[in-house]
Amino acid sequence: MVTLTVVLDKPDKRYQAGETIEAKIYISVFEPFNARSLSVRFLGVAFTEWTVSKTISQSGTTRHVQQKFVGYEEYFKDDHYFFGGDEAPIKEILPGSYDYEATFTLPKTLPTSFDHTLGHIRYEVQVTYDVPWEENYKCSEPFHVTSVLDLNMFPNLKEPIKAMEQKTFCCWCCTTDPLDIITILPKRGFVPGQNIPVTIEIDNNSNVRIDYVYLQLQERLTFQTNRPDNDVKVEQEMIKDHMFDTPVAPYQNKLFHVNLYVDPLYQWKIFPGCEIIKCDYVLKAVAGVSGCHMNPENQLSVTIGTVPFLGDERSPNDLPSYQEITAGDDPPKFEDLKNL
Repeated sequence: MVTLTVVLDKPDKRYQAGETIEAKIYISVFEPFNARSLSVRFLGVAFTEWTVSKTISQSGTTRHVQQKFVGYEEYFKDDHYFFGGDEAPIKEILPGSYDYEATFTLPKTLPTSFDHTLGHIRYEVQVTYDVPWEENYKCSEPFHVTSVLDLNMFPNLKEPIKAMEQKTFCCWCCTTDPLDIITILPKRGFVPGQNIPVTIEIDNNSNVRIDYVYLQLQERLTFQTNRPDNDVKVEQEMIKDHMFDTPVAPYQNKLFHVNLYVDPLYQWKIFPGCEIIKCDYVLKAVAGVSGCHMNPENQLSVTIGTVPFLGDERSPNDLPSYQEITAGDDPPKFEDLKNL
């Protein structure tokens, strides 16, 4: 009988990409046995899997089958032998206690650990006695990796951005002048603990009343397989929202503003280098129109990182809240936001 235990240098087993892991392996052997090798492996992988129901018609008969789709990515697989190897001679392991140490430096670019019903991103240390003609003795110890995403590496995320959706409404044979819903951000990159300052401009040149403006921060997860073929599943969740109950009358313009807090307690999903599991954060603004009309909406993508922009000490709270802006105020020009 053999017991194997892996103890990591961090009790919480949480590491940042680029850090070095130190592992101690404690082995107790109670009966002699033969082994070809003793090895340790540091492994990081992503995996996706689901089944899809299909109907197949053949020779006049129809049957329903379940087809499995799988995706796999490997970020690192580092093997180290304490003795032996794949073709090494067999060695007798005598009863006793054995201690070993191993270190591994994580790559600087890794996706954050993640578990979901459709897939996962996992990291672990595996220790194996290769026992010929019998079941191997082995154990594994998982650890958590947090991705490092430095916003300074993406200077385009510091530029202001806006999205506009224009809509007209039909009444009998007539078409109204357009309604514009414009969402403006002073930048697109943020880190937990900051606010996302959102400005929404409603230019209502139509004769339709706007009852409300609704804002959502959405998390969109995209899972992809690569065997036997490419397949995609998307799941969406609302992270934060805000309702502006102030109506916008026909032929009236109005400006709204709100700060959406990037909560550091939330598990923000950062997956650089992962092709089969992706996460996007999207701001969606909707103008709720009265009557039997479709609500116009627009969307903006934002990036949540871990390292803020250099010199990014200005607090977003310095911007006015939407309650401080009256209908008579002129909306700010997009170019002026570059100086905020």
